[in-house]
Amino acid sequence: MVLCVMQDGSVPEIVGEDGNYSFVRVRQPLVDAIATNCDLIRDAVQGLIETYCHAFRVDFQLSSKAELPISKSCCMSL
Repeated sequence: MVLCVMQDGSVPEIVGEDGNYSFVRVRQPLVDAIATNCDLIRDAVQGLIETYCHAFRVDFQLSSKAELPISKSCCMSL
C-alpha cells in the first residue's frame, strides 16, 4: 500500500475503479476540518445572539461580523 500525502496535507483515497479510471476522494486534513467546523459554529452562535438581541431588550451591544477577528486558519500559508 502506498500512502500519498499532498503538499497541503490532504490524503487522496481511491474509492472505486472503472477500467482505466479510478475515482479518487481527497480528504480534508483534520486541522482544516476542525477549523472549518469551529467557524461554522461561531457564525451560528453569532446569528443566534443577534436574533435574541432583536427579539428582546438587552443591555449590551454586539460587534458586527466585519469587526470580529478572522480565524487564524484562513490566514495560514504553507
